[in-house]
Amino acid sequence: MAKSTLPLTDPLRERLLAALARREDELRAQIAELREALECPTPASEPPGDDADLAFARTRAEIDRDLIDRYLIEIGEIEQARGRIADGTFGICPDCGNEIGRERIKANPVARRCTDCQTLHERRRPRALQALTR
Repeated sequence: MAKSTLPLTDPLRERLLAALARREDELRAQIAELREALECPTPASEPPGDDADLAFARTRAEIDRDLIDRYLIEIGEIEQARGRIADGTFGICPDCGNEIGRERIKANPVARRCTDCQTLHERRRPRALQALTR
């Protein structure tokens, strides 16, 4: 695997790691909030409502579970990015070996692939999986 030639200076590395840590903290807080809402969706003082209310509650719970899954995937991507920073491969596309590019990394610090390879990767996968993984 090629080593990154992206000049990851100590200050840049620290800013990147801090940004990843902030995002992970945000995601963990959102997960905790969603899990709490799933555990006690309706206060005991409120009546259960009609069928439409129950259907809405079930749909909302399904959306919340999907969000939790997506946030957990993103936390995994953050952990992988930290590993690439540590081993010196951060900023290098594993598919083609080219640099990912500063603008893409700015936009998505956990990006694993360059734009071209990411596009090819997404075209090869079924659409249902694209929403769950990157």
